[in-house]
Amino acid sequence: MSEYTEVLYNQPIVIDNGTGIIKAGFSGETKPTTFEFNIIGVPKYKKIMTTATSNKDSKNNNTNSANVNSQTSATLESSNNITINTGINERYVGNHAQQNRGILKLQCPMENGTITNWNDMELIWQYILNNRLNLKSQDDIQEHPLLITEVPMNQRKNRAIMCEILFENIEVPAVYVAIPGILSLYSSGRTTGCILDSGEGCSYAVSVYDGYHIPTSIKRIDVGGSHITDSLQLLLRKYNGISLFSSSERELCRMIKETACYVSPKDNHYEQQIIAAAQKFRLPDGQIIQMNEERYLSPEILFKPQNFGLECLGIHNLVHQSINKVDIELRSTLYENIILTGGNTVMENFGERLCTELTPLIHEGTSLKLYAPPERKYSSWVGGSILAGLSSFKNIWLTKAEYQENPELIQNQFLS
Repeated sequence: MSEYTEVLYNQPIVIDNGTGIIKAGFSGETKPTTFEFNIIGVPKYKKIMTTATSNKDSKNNNTNSANVNSQTSATLESSNNITINTGINERYVGNHAQQNRGILKLQCPMENGTITNWNDMELIWQYILNNRLNLKSQDDIQEHPLLITEVPMNQRKNRAIMCEILFENIEVPAVYVAIPGILSLYSSGRTTGCILDSGEGCSYAVSVYDGYHIPTSIKRIDVGGSHITDSLQLLLRKYNGISLFSSSERELCRMIKETACYVSPKDNHYEQQIIAAAQKFRLPDGQIIQMNEERYLSPEILFKPQNFGLECLGIHNLVHQSINKVDIELRSTLYENIILTGGNTVMENFGERLCTELTPLIHEGTSLKLYAPPERKYSSWVGGSILAGLSSFKNIWLTKAEYQENPELIQNQFLS
């Protein structure tokens, strides 16, 4: 038995590589070990003391945070032996960057579900493995195969770069690349369904029947939670005169979105909701703002993106088009098994609005049934945890030895 075959019997690592939040942990667990913001923070100012954030970490050592220096920063010693750090090449990773966003320029290595900054992405992966999953050395990492997610319709070259980094730089012994929506189907215990996944960077629908993935059923739009945040930024300026446009202020806007926004149950009934929607929100500086229309208008970008200047169909059309791509005899079953996953689907009234928009598109008498599991924010990770733990899955991993012999296997062995 080769060394790569032996490690396939070890506990796999599962990483749901979301644009907004990365969920990571070990197969067999019921929920991820860590929920890490997929961001890198670069200091906007020159650091002159070695206190502040490091002290905060010592008091909150149970939180998901860390400060990573990609290179040793230049330091000077003062007469009081206080180290003065110039901040050269200093990086704040994940939740630590989120906690200290006020002094940082934040950047996400992904856009619309696609990795755009590979150096930052590798840094985050390495950090999660070392510090969140406690795999302190390369020898530790080499003992665990890795299941990682990738949104459908990703470019082939991106998968090639990702696997090259995982095998050659991070040195994982085996990899499996999965579509997160299909993993959500595993977590639901179903083998048939149309999965609607709406996350931070994009939204897509994919249909599976009796365990068979139907490639032509994948329908995707590059509209997601980040676009709701963008819309909310504009609406807050329009209705409240508040500008939140720096990278750190945008994170504040994202938090407001998750706290206050909801989906309008019906289209064109906005006027009836203005009074009911009124809610006060306190900003970090103590300022209180009154939120009304912006609470339900910003999520409209999911259902009516054309009203926001985007040339794509609404999220409900993804489900309709996906199901219409399968055999006519299978469609009614899929309409009765629509599975919701992703952070946007957690918003209040999302399922009700989806049914409202889908009903005129389907034939009379067709039954609509939605399945919205309470853990749908991380159901993709749960599905990966279940799948990677199956004894039969050991025959599906792509090992490093196989990759080195034929790198093209990464394009043929996994679903796209």
